[in-house]
Amino acid sequence: MTAGNRIYLRRPADAEPLLEAFRCLPAAVVADCMSRLPALSAEISLKTAPQKPIMCGLAVTVKARSGDNLMLHKALDMAGPNDVIILSNEG
Repeated sequence: MTAGNRIYLRRPADAEPLLEAFRCLPAAVVADCMSRLPALSAEISLKTAPQKPIMCGLAVTVKARSGDNLMLHKALDMAGPNDVIILSNEG
């Protein structure tokens, strides 16, 4: 088992056309078409902007152990205006 952190810096050049195509689709349709692989639990809801129930963006995925927020801070530094941070922290 190796110890350490891994950060992937390569990003899609221009994802805006792809985001626009997905913005008009219901999340359930996208999840069904992809065998429910990219679907989050229905218990997870948008907390920051309840007046805008649609959220669509590029995923910045973070995996950290419980109580460790170093990689979350790095993701916050790296995230852009159309990015969605997905955090798995074993908790």
